[in-house]
Amino acid sequence: MPFIKVALKNEIAAGEMKKYDVKESEITIVNLGGEFFAFEDRCPHMNSPLHLGRLEGDEIVCPLHKARYNIRSGKKVNDPKISIPKFIKAGSIMANVRTHDLKKYEIKIQNDEIYIDL
Repeated sequence: MPFIKVALKNEIAAGEMKKYDVKESEITIVNLGGEFFAFEDRCPHMNSPLHLGRLEGDEIVCPLHKARYNIRSGKKVNDPKISIPKFIKAGSIMANVRTHDLKKYEIKIQNDEIYIDL
């Protein structure tokens, strides 16, 4: 697929992230000390918007259930943390929801413009 211009480098400060709507996709771009990474904005666990989460080093933490993903690889670092009241038997109210790795996008930078391969 062709690369699509999404942003300018100076729009995303080091250690920050920003969400962009690109065609029919929601993409978050992270600036880790001048290195840029792009991934689908929705958490693979329960579809929470990841741009509302927080960055901790090279990991993003989902704002809903605290699942963690490595920004560089897209790999899941840990499963979500879900509290179930003691009086409810685990698994009786919710099916086992699997958490997958992030969908990452290849990035190319030309003349301070950020392009992604959508």
